[in-house]
Amino acid sequence: MKAHEDYKGNLWFKQDKHEYRLNHAVRGAHAVIPFQCEDCWMLNLEGRLPVAKLDDTYKMMIRRANLDAMAGRAESTIKAHADTIMRTARNCASFGKTPAYEPMGPHPLKDTCGMGLAVEMEYYGVTAKGRIADHIQWDSMRKP
Repeated sequence: MKAHEDYKGNLWFKQDKHEYRLNHAVRGAHAVIPFQCEDCWMLNLEGRLPVAKLDDTYKMMIRRANLDAMAGRAESTIKAHADTIMRTARNCASFGKTPAYEPMGPHPLKDTCGMGLAVEMEYYGVTAKGRIADHIQWDSMRKP
């Protein structure tokens, strides 16, 4: 098997790019999704800060859900949106106006966008075993 082939011999031309996209954010993604760090999400979901070692998996699932939410939008869409926000901010600054964008935070101390469910789905997707394969299908994971 070659470096970018699957078990059937099909070339995965964009596998490296796809993996990078799933593990790294795009500049401006915070303006497109309701992004919060893992500590803030723990406060919203559990009412406390994460505890080292006890909540490591929990924090990892929150990070995965954040990155998946960012990867759910096309990179060009995110960049175009960020460019529009920056242009509006520059234009407003040129004549002393505060931009009319609503503040992105602070977020309320509750789950307003389904992060709790996303974390549960992420964990289920990582730990579940299928009946036929070593993994489960998307439809099985999304049932919750």
